[in-house]
Amino acid sequence: MHIVAMQKVNAKKVAELAGVSRSAVSRSFSGNGRVSAETRAKVFAASEQLGYRPNGLASSLARQTSDIVALINGDAPDFREVFFVQNLSRALFNAGMTPLMLSVRNDDSGAETLSQFLRFPLLTAVVSADSIEARHVIPHCPYAPPIMLNENYSRDDEVDAVRLDEVKGIGEMVAHLESTGRKTLWFIAGRQTTSAYSSRKMALLEALARSDLRLLDSEVGDFFYDSGTAAFERLYQRGPLPDAIFCANDLMAMGVMDTARFKYGLRVPEDLYVVGFDDIPQSSWPTYALPSIQQRDADIINAILEILTERKEGAGDQRLSKMVPTRFVPRTKAEFA
Repeated sequence: MHIVAMQKVNAKKVAELAGVSRSAVSRSFSGNGRVSAETRAKVFAASEQLGYRPNGLASSLARQTSDIVALINGDAPDFREVFFVQNLSRALFNAGMTPLMLSVRNDDSGAETLSQFLRFPLLTAVVSADSIEARHVIPHCPYAPPIMLNENYSRDDEVDAVRLDEVKGIGEMVAHLESTGRKTLWFIAGRQTTSAYSSRKMALLEALARSDLRLLDSEVGDFFYDSGTAAFERLYQRGPLPDAIFCANDLMAMGVMDTARFKYGLRVPEDLYVVGFDDIPQSSWPTYALPSIQQRDADIINAILEILTERKEGAGDQRLSKMVPTRFVPRTKAEFA
């Protein structure tokens, strides 16, 4: 069998077909420098005919910059993460940047995966993966510090950060439980290797210390639906049943609700008031009507874009840090009656 090598299409061939200079082709695609509308139309028509696409990575390296923003998330099936990454990718693209999603394992191999795939410089990285520390990603971001959404960085790391004010939303939840006559509580925390494990636990304990609500027992889940079910089973076997249960994310709370209702015949929220965290879209479905502590994707994305804008305008050497608010969203099935 005879294999015919495909001829490489480059900017020079586009220029020849369009009848313009090589630099005019470059300016047409980069947007840098003046080029007439007529010339740009010729270049794009010739590119379409030849099937030419400029090498954005090579162009960035030639300019000693990059427009690539890596979105580094974990491999856990997280409903919220899907919507967040989609919305953030769209916002970055609309702002003239190129989003690159990387999913790494939430264990020690996450950093190894990162080094295998990132063999080119980034503008920056937005890091939410549990397993990735600042030191793993800083070398890949020569143009702007990585933006950490987790707490895996030290005081001396050159990073920017977006953090959640979990104290506010959790405090509102505790106040609501007290106002509706609840007196006892169970808590299901998330995976112990995550920053959310300690931050949400501490915020809850601080809020409880200012209230008469009593924490009877606690368990640890893994942010999955099934782990919420398993954690609730362990708590239920130990008893006694509290007035309310707070779960560190909505998926675990949904597992708790279904087990309580369909296995043990409990009425939710009458016998057991269940609260989640994240306020994912499914929380508002009538099947769950799940009260939740809301962190808005739009607020986090705006904070990320603000950091990138400040870096572009020359923010200097100081760390940029943004605090995003949370709020408690009470929700009942009566809303759907």
